[in-house]
Amino acid sequence: MSTWLAAAVPPLPDGREAAGLAVGLLLFWGFAVLGRAVAGTAGARGVELPVGYAVVAGAIVLAGLAVPGPGLAATAGLVLAVAGAAAAWARPGLRPLVPLARVTVLALPLLAVAAANRPVQWDDYSHWIPNAVYLLRHDAFPAAGLPRSPSHWPGYPYAMPIWSWLIWRGAGFVENAGAMVSGLYLVAAAALLIEAWRGEAPGGPAPAWRDWGRAGAALLAVTALSPSFHRSYSLTGYADTATGVVLAALVWSAGGLLRPDRPDPAASRRLLLQSGLAAILLVSLKQVNLVLLGLAAAGLAGAAWSARVPQRRVVLLGLALVPAVALWLLWQTHAAAQIPGGQFRYRPFAEWRWSLAAPLVRAMAVEAGRVPLHFVALGLVALLAAATRRPGTAPAREAAAGPGTARIPVPDGRSLAVVTLVVALGYTGFLFVTYLAAPFSDDEVRRAASFHRYSGHAGVLALVALARLCAERLAPAVAIPAGRLRIAVLAAAVAASASVPLGWRYFLGTRDYRWAEAFARTTRAVLPAGGPVAVVLPQPAAFVEILLRYQTAKPGAPDGTGFWPGTLVFVTPDDGEGAPAAVASDRRFAAAIVRDAAPETAAAFGLGGDRRGFRWLVREGEAWRVVATEGAR
Repeated sequence: MSTWLAAAVPPLPDGREAAGLAVGLLLFWGFAVLGRAVAGTAGARGVELPVGYAVVAGAIVLAGLAVPGPGLAATAGLVLAVAGAAAAWARPGLRPLVPLARVTVLALPLLAVAAANRPVQWDDYSHWIPNAVYLLRHDAFPAAGLPRSPSHWPGYPYAMPIWSWLIWRGAGFVENAGAMVSGLYLVAAAALLIEAWRGEAPGGPAPAWRDWGRAGAALLAVTALSPSFHRSYSLTGYADTATGVVLAALVWSAGGLLRPDRPDPAASRRLLLQSGLAAILLVSLKQVNLVLLGLAAAGLAGAAWSARVPQRRVVLLGLALVPAVALWLLWQTHAAAQIPGGQFRYRPFAEWRWSLAAPLVRAMAVEAGRVPLHFVALGLVALLAAATRRPGTAPAREAAAGPGTARIPVPDGRSLAVVTLVVALGYTGFLFVTYLAAPFSDDEVRRAASFHRYSGHAGVLALVALARLCAERLAPAVAIPAGRLRIAVLAAAVAASASVPLGWRYFLGTRDYRWAEAFARTTRAVLPAGGPVAVVLPQPAAFVEILLRYQTAKPGAPDGTGFWPGTLVFVTPDDGEGAPAAVASDRRFAAAIVRDAAPETAAAFGLGGDRRGFRWLVREGEAWRVVATEGAR
């Protein structure tokens, strides 16, 4: 029973993790209020968080590129101060943020568990956390005149690491800040889903108790019941969750312009501004998100044609997306010149692996089977859209605006469905080409590695389209649930939000991670901090290499010793016979770490007896002396 309880009881955040969560929530609400100021009284609701954060992240990136070198923290402080002053001056009405507040309260258990858990995925260690750590350590984006980044992809866009970095500036190094940020994006997704179902303009019915049940249902829909939510990556430092939410926010904002009736001029201006800012954040999250932006634009154009929207409005929407493309090109130029090799690149066309196309198609089908409900949801979107007789019909539940208030155009379900299907199908085709053309290994191509994760980028958008389609067709005939049912939905939402992160089968496994932490502590304690240290392993271990590099370099180590400023040079059988002996005789190496020494390695380093496990060695003249050991794992 005690073992079961230990596995069932969620971890709780310690003092620093709680402080990090508090800072993350403070930033979250600051961004949301700023986004409400951008929306004014006529802009779209439910997109405040992405729009507000786009202002801050975009300004920080532009300032960091315009004035390279240390000083990014001061720049961020100035940006936050100016943004806060502007939001205060605008005095936005905060009532539209009530649904977001309800979801935030219900999501607190989920956010607390996310804050207390450790990073669990490969990319967390290879580049997402290292990119944020670089900002913390060097106060600048990577550049030619600065120290080399330890990240595997230091040239990736920085909108996701910037938020983690801001949390660290306020609360100190909190390793799992990225998971907190992803959880906060899910809160924003739930608020958007509420707006998609309601479709009401200001001046509608006053909030009632049923809205808590609605908030609970929305939280369930984007977490435990979401077809695209996966416990292995949705609450990590990856940018996948953020990408899905921001993509949906972009389409929701732009979709309001696709109504056949002429929107109020004030509403049109606000929607164009919100769409442009959401697009800026989208391309600032991941390098390939420019493709999603292009597909969204194509889908919006198709929806506009279907709804017979005036061409001038479509042109204005296209112009609103131009700044995002310009920012993407600006960052690509900086990365190519200042961070060579730091970004994802395609192979030359002659090296594309067309021979793997057939096994890739089969693998993509198998991977799709891991998240079948996502593709079922896309099918439902298509069926409901096809059954909608009047494209571009005004939402059934849109309420009249109050006196002196601009009417807020809400996207219709059919337009959202068109964009969703164009994005989902187009991105699947893009992924097919990418597997063949990108530097994935042949094994990764044959497995269509992470296809279920990448295809889920359209998941939140599909939920929003489904909510809008169902609201148009069903909401007028659906009675408000009885009080007991509302309470049951609310209780289920709280329980689900807390249980989603429980029972995670971590990619690393708890034992592996604890071993890595102990390994890092020993390395910092017994090895010199100077020249390169050889790490001799009995077999290739790319992930072990990434993990150890991260563990020996991260700030704020659990034992308080800080990071270890050494260099690890890995030696495996792939380096050829005689490589261990060459390393042992190379006087550039003042220290070495040997695992499960083979006879050749044991002879080269003078090891005898049981050679299993790890040995930490330092050079003494021509010989090596063991200074620490750890048994076989």
